[in-house]
Amino acid sequence: MGAFCMFGDSVARGIIYDKIREKHVILKDNCTRMLEKSGIRLKNYALYGCTIIKGEQIIKQHEDELKEFDYVALEFGGNDCNFDWAAIANEPKKEHLPKVPIDVFETTYNNIVTGIKEKGGKPVLMTLPPLHARRFFNFVSRNLNHANILKWLGDVGHVYRWHEIYNTAIYRIGAKTESIILDIREAFLKENRLEELLCEDGMHPNEKGHQILLAKLKELFTLPDMLSSQNHCPSA
Repeated sequence: MGAFCMFGDSVARGIIYDKIREKHVILKDNCTRMLEKSGIRLKNYALYGCTIIKGEQIIKQHEDELKEFDYVALEFGGNDCNFDWAAIANEPKKEHLPKVPIDVFETTYNNIVTGIKEKGGKPVLMTLPPLHARRFFNFVSRNLNHANILKWLGDVGHVYRWHEIYNTAIYRIGAKTESIILDIREAFLKENRLEELLCEDGMHPNEKGHQILLAKLKELFTLPDMLSSQNHCPSA
């Protein structure tokens, strides 16, 4: 039926937050495992905590096999835009940079996509599932000074807006490189109750969220006929 490989972070790895055990675990029926059950051959190189910098290293290790797949799915950004929240809680008046600044993120991502194409692969850029700002704030500030973190942020909604900056960069990269964009974010935002699709940490899709991810990934295998008649960047 088709084949693709996946590079990315914990979302692509199928990680969820288990509220009862209070830790992150792999969801048994995550989107990639369910895709395999549908008959699609999949190689998942996604890694918990992975940034675009680490992702570039992993992709280079496998660059010679990329042409063997129909698609090379890329899911990055969620860790890149994150901060050292403990450092912020301790010194809220200082400047704090994200794990990967936006200019480095965009340049590196562009280079990755270009490199995949040069190796004969067909990259697919996945947009970011949206954050639930309040849940995310409560999660990252647990056991820390909430007031100091909020002082640095300005308001809880800032975490969502900052996350959106990296998501917007993914659209720009897709357009610049004329690559397929799989719009995960739009699919989540179309749902009436976002909180029902995300874990208690406010960032990882839960079991219902993975059903949406699964449906979007399946759309990839309806694209080839359409792509053959288009020269611009399609959005799945």
